[in-house]
Amino acid sequence: LPWLLVHGTEDPIVPFAGSASAPARRKLLKPSAPPTPPTRSAMESFRFWADRAGCGPLGPSEALSRPEGDERGRWAEAFTRADCAGGQISRLVVLHGSGHVFPGLPIESQLVERIVGPGAPELDGGALVWAHFERNLPR
Repeated sequence: LPWLLVHGTEDPIVPFAGSASAPARRKLLKPSAPPTPPTRSAMESFRFWADRAGCGPLGPSEALSRPEGDERGRWAEAFTRADCAGGQISRLVVLHGSGHVFPGLPIESQLVERIVGPGAPELDGGALVWAHFERNLPR
């Protein structure tokens, strides 16, 4: 199946770099929360699933937006591995400077931003997801 991962580099809930256990912020929000298993980094997760999908090598990254176009310097780039089994592609979209958010949905509350991290750069998340699966799903 085609595979798409969208991940913010400032995600306090599922850290971009992975984690050995539950992020401290999760324990603050819910002290009784059960332990969370270790997580891989976003790039390791991408590599793991793309390898299992039989994808080719990692191609050059593609800038989806530019930091100078955002008042907070946030930007997005995509990493792609093509020639997966069945002809699909696997893709990782990195939201630099963004938290645990969906691109295109504004965060209008400072409290929400403190919990999920900064909003995403100007990018239409729905169009991003649709373009990926429209290109890769059988017709």
